[in-house]
Amino acid sequence: MRIVICFGIGLLFIIHGCGKKEQSQYAIFRYNDASGITSLDPAFASNLSNIWAIQQLYNGLVQLDSSLQVQPCLAYRWEVSDDGMKYIFYLRRDVLFHPCSCFSGKRYLKATDVVFTFHRLTNTGNGSWITNYLAKNPENNLPQVIALNDSMVQFELRAPFVQFIQVLATPYAMIVPPEAVAYYGKDFGFHPVGTGPFVFRKWLLNEKLVLNKNPDYFEWEGKEQLPYLDGVAVTFLKDPQVAMFDFIRGKLDLMSGMEQAYQQEMIDKNGDLKEKYKQDIQLLKAPYLNTEYIGFYLGDTAKAIPLRIRKALQAALKRESITRYVKKGLGIPAEAGFVPPSLRSYNVVFKKIEFKDQDFKKTGAPSFDTISAFTLYADPLYTEIYSQVVNQWKKAGFQVKLEIMDRPTLKSLVAKGQLSCFRGSWIGDFADPINYYSVFYSGNWSPAGPNYTHYRSSLFDSLYQASMQTQEVSLRIQLYQQMDSILQAELPVIPLYYDEVVRFIRREVSGLGINSMNNLDLKRVKKHLN
Repeated sequence: MRIVICFGIGLLFIIHGCGKKEQSQYAIFRYNDASGITSLDPAFASNLSNIWAIQQLYNGLVQLDSSLQVQPCLAYRWEVSDDGMKYIFYLRRDVLFHPCSCFSGKRYLKATDVVFTFHRLTNTGNGSWITNYLAKNPENNLPQVIALNDSMVQFELRAPFVQFIQVLATPYAMIVPPEAVAYYGKDFGFHPVGTGPFVFRKWLLNEKLVLNKNPDYFEWEGKEQLPYLDGVAVTFLKDPQVAMFDFIRGKLDLMSGMEQAYQQEMIDKNGDLKEKYKQDIQLLKAPYLNTEYIGFYLGDTAKAIPLRIRKALQAALKRESITRYVKKGLGIPAEAGFVPPSLRSYNVVFKKIEFKDQDFKKTGAPSFDTISAFTLYADPLYTEIYSQVVNQWKKAGFQVKLEIMDRPTLKSLVAKGQLSCFRGSWIGDFADPINYYSVFYSGNWSPAGPNYTHYRSSLFDSLYQASMQTQEVSLRIQLYQQMDSILQAELPVIPLYYDEVVRFIRREVSGLGINSMNNLDLKRVKKHLN
């Protein structure tokens, strides 16, 4: 049975699939999402499929540009108190929510919408971590977000956190209207109402999502109102090979990632686009805010792999071999610490530890004190990569084996501290190094937080807390560099590689580009029709 979910705002165009004449008449941006969208509610923006669609429908108080710098959006300016505890945002007065039968007429954005959005996050969706930075009202235990008037809203933090403005640029913090949430109830995620550049039109579950251009959108580029496109159409083909051939034939405008089918058909041995496709397609790559790493559980000192062995394991790794031959040139060897290259301005140069033959060859294998061998645990998707890691370690004389288990089991055991050596990755929630260093803060021990290694350092903790309160950027960078040096010396994890964002884009599309957050910003995209 096919379920059809629609929101009637009038037909601005005829969607793809209705004939050649209609296809050439309107600029519709098309892409495929094999994973499928589960919700169009910002509170559930927990995966890339949801995020890409949500970014077309909603706005936040602030937004990121292509360089991941915070820019105004629904708020045209903001002020921060001297103690860093209060943020006041000044809202634009020309922002309309999308039409909805729950409104009596045109509905303009108000400060109370911001208050409602953040109060709602405390018990809805996956973004409640954002409200943990906020002070709580003692009367109702809700975040201290206050509408000072219709166009001014104040946030009160529980402690200074200079990176809070970055947090507000996440999709979770995009603003929703209380009337629409009340009107649709638990089905709001299937009937989205936002302020974004595109308006929800139709969702055929497991088949297609269609968005129309928002004729009332508030952002302009010079004298031209955004967006330029007439609409967006998303398909949900499961087979990457079918999607690839649709893209090659021009039925799709964007293809993201590097599936095996793409590598075999479109990529040469150097990791570049094959010559025969260059006339119609461009391949873009950028460092992704994702660090792949090998983690060590340090919470049980009797079972933990000793530091000198961790150093030797790191020195024995040939990262470039893994990125070049196993990942086919996709990825950057992690030789600059835990923070990925797109934030490297904060980072110190990673000092490689010398790999000395005498550490291993005298006895044929390293001394593990009470540990004679160990196992590296990974999930099936990464079997080839970690097989290569284990092979490199074995050649260096380590007694190590690889055990593959399903991802849910692996995540559960890692969170419980039951694996001494494991595969891990960290994708940045927001574009600041503090998000990466939070993985090593002792207050974030798993299972409640992301410190899966149970690493503890009082010096690191003090630097981490100081960096959250330091307004001066140059001083904050120094704190980041000190934290990075500590991690390099103590190695709770061995960074393996930094992932990359990959996009195949049709030549008739301009203005899309690529960014390290892998955000999909379509409001400035143009599609040049034949």
